[in-house]
Amino acid sequence: MGEEKEGLLILTDSFQERQIAVPCSSKMFDEFKSRMNNPKHQTELSDILFNVIKWQTELSLELVIINVDNGHYSAILSNTDSLEQVPIDGAQAVLLNYISKDKIPLFIEEKLFLKQSSVYDMKAKGVSLPVNTLSSSMLRKAMEKAIEAENYELASQLRDELNRRQTNTHENNATEESSK
Repeated sequence: MGEEKEGLLILTDSFQERQIAVPCSSKMFDEFKSRMNNPKHQTELSDILFNVIKWQTELSLELVIINVDNGHYSAILSNTDSLEQVPIDGAQAVLLNYISKDKIPLFIEEKLFLKQSSVYDMKAKGVSLPVNTLSSSMLRKAMEKAIEAENYELASQLRDELNRRQTNTHENNATEESSK
């Protein structure tokens, strides 16, 4: 079974005091890298569509990261005038904010931010990550490394998180089956 490579998008608060890490697919990560390395080259369909929408409407939109579950952030794209909302992946919300050059502001619920964030240090060589931020494949890799390093306490915590996710998945599948 091939595993998809993943990246982390690091977001800071406006004071650059705290940060969160949003996991994303390698495809999403590569898209960010390409945009950051060549910000004037914006011919992707998403850029074109954003400009068409901007030219044709006076929409007032905002993005809010609302939850993290099993290594996956979820967000909503809201029309602040009509209060209509569309669910969106957390990493996609970050990309949409980037494409719009902050014209579609990105927020995170305060309680979630305080729970998931760590102190921001621009000179840090790594980043602290809550276990619930890691995908299952990242957890398995981290558990393997912890075992190799004989850090059995960490390995057992990672194993417990993987087991919790597996139990939740089975319970959710059973609930879906019984509601049919």
